[in-house]
Amino acid sequence: MLNFLVEGMEEPLHHSRLQSIRGYRSKADDIESLIEQHGEIFEKISSRDVRGAATSMRKHLIHTRNDLRAAAAIQNGAT
Repeated sequence: MLNFLVEGMEEPLHHSRLQSIRGYRSKADDIESLIEQHGEIFEKISSRDVRGAATSMRKHLIHTRNDLRAAAAIQNGAT
């Protein structure tokens, strides 16, 4: 069942990631900050810092939400 759900979400998640990167790139020249966000999440998980991982992931998801909003604004013709 889990495999079925993951397969069903593959395309929407791929599209969402592309849109997120589009929004991110509209505000940044490079992807260094994005790489740092993922690195921080990885480090917190690797060190078993549950609270730190949750905080880092929450911050990343807020950035992602903002990136998706920026991409939507571009798509709708607003800048």
